Amino acid sequence: MQKKISVLLISSCLCLVFVSACLSLVFVLAQVNSDATTPQDDVDQTIESYLGKISNEPHVNSSPHVGLPADKLAKVALQHFDEGRYSLAMQTMDDAITRFPNDDQLRSVRASFLLQEQKISAALTDIEKAISINPDKAEYYLNRFIMYHHFKRDKEGLADLNKAIELDNDFLAAYFNRGGLYFTQGEFEKALEDFQTCVAISPHTPYCYFNRSAVYNELGKTAKAIKDMQHFLELNQQESWKKTAEELLANWQLN
Repeated sequence: MQKKISVLLISSCLCLVFVSACLSLVFVLAQVNSDATTPQDDVDQTIESYLGKISNEPHVNSSPHVGLPADKLAKVALQHFDEGRYSLAMQTMDDAITRFPNDDQLRSVRASFLLQEQKISAALTDIEKAISINPDKAEYYLNRFIMYHHFKRDKEGLADLNKAIELDNDFLAAYFNRGGLYFTQGEFEKALEDFQTCVAISPHTPYCYFNRSAVYNELGKTAKAIKDMQHFLELNQQESWKKTAEELLANWQLN
């Protein structure tokens, strides 16, 4: 019996992985604009000082990050999160959004935190607010697709992926996820087209070949499926996917 294949759905970086029964979602925290201007002469030093203060002293009445602009507050929160201080990361975001309620990046970052806590409805509220503030940022639509997909709202999710690609014609993650969505819906020719685009945009990304091989297999193009899976194994650095790929490849080569 042929082994059932699942494709991956990813966003722009392989950072934070959520595994479901049928696919893998990789969700990246929103990038913070490092070019934004600030009224301070040395904001990075202020952040470093703040991080040292919160790690060694209890909070007092005045917040240690008073005066930081929105983008730097987001960086502080992201550093907290990266270093495992999850509650402090969320508290920083909550305080920042209280100060800057119409900053789309803050809303997007908090949506990322909420998603990882599986608070999907709250995350969706934040990303929708971010889109209402800044409707021209492609990654916001990709992030909302991930939330829609959780609720099986795939028609709306597909519309968001289409919008992301409209805004950024080279958005690898949007093509990747749209191809994955088409695959799960049995739209294999459309899926193949999107994964062909993924390979063209990023020929050294192994997961593009894994997914394209799965589509080729569904279309009965076994020789092409084998070639892509072999190339995936040459490029892949993730041990967790190596065994799956080797099993699929062995199965295809026997048939």
